[in-house]
Amino acid sequence: ISVYTEYVKINNFKDAFPAWKAVFDEAPWAQISLYTNGAKMLRGLIAAEKDAAKQKEYFDLLMKVHDQRIQYLDKLNTLTRKPTSEGDIISAKAHDYFAMGGQDMNVAYDLFAKAVELEKANNPYYVLQEFVDVSARKMKNDPSHKEQFIQDYIAASGYANEAFKAATKESAKKNYQTAKENIDAHFINSGVATCDNLQDIYAPKVEENKANIDYLKSVITVMQKLGCKESEAYFAASEYAHAIEPTAATAFGCGAMYYKKGDIDKSIQYFDNAIELEQDMAQKAE
Repeated sequence: ISVYTEYVKINNFKDAFPAWKAVFDEAPWAQISLYTNGAKMLRGLIAAEKDAAKQKEYFDLLMKVHDQRIQYLDKLNTLTRKPTSEGDIISAKAHDYFAMGGQDMNVAYDLFAKAVELEKANNPYYVLQEFVDVSARKMKNDPSHKEQFIQDYIAASGYANEAFKAATKESAKKNYQTAKENIDAHFINSGVATCDNLQDIYAPKVEENKANIDYLKSVITVMQKLGCKESEAYFAASEYAHAIEPTAATAFGCGAMYYKKGDIDKSIQYFDNAIELEQDMAQKAE
């Protein structure tokens, strides 16, 4: 521990490696910094290595660092007052997989999806934006992933916004603001962000899920966020959802539908209902 720690302090990763590897293999829960220093060291070795086979060896070991830390997490957490969650480690592993040479976007996506599911707005800003980037890449190879990509965008965008609002340091606010912009850019550049595309995706699914209130709500949220309030799928989802569980959002959707159809009396009735149900004053004003 003493030998590798001194070398890591001066970023001499090549000489640090043998001693670190001995501790990693022989004393896997000796100290938490075994894993933080190990990840830092292996990132440096991967970046500096020219030989592809050796680089792959370091990369595989970096992935093992995260896996072994999860394996011994309960014991390692007894060594600190600030325990680490499994989600924190998966988040770090996802970032390292994507940033340090992982080629399989399905593997990358599964890691990011689990990290976002577990840590939500507690994820680092770069993990949220990388999640949407990876989801977009997966969609290019798998068109059936298109609907999930939209859900991923909505989730990551919401968590980035939540983290931005909760941040107390200006630097953190700036980072999450940048993440929000990058998340939007990935979505726009994906080519999915059109109302015609959403109509094609959601129209058949709404009919299949007309009794599934959670699914209908998710469709309404997506289409409202993207300004697709004149799409037939949005109207249908609003009408089905309003019959099951009336909310301001579903009433608004029904009002917009009847307005478009020219039934002004029904439209006014639903808009009045939306105003009554809405709690957020800005939404009520709209």
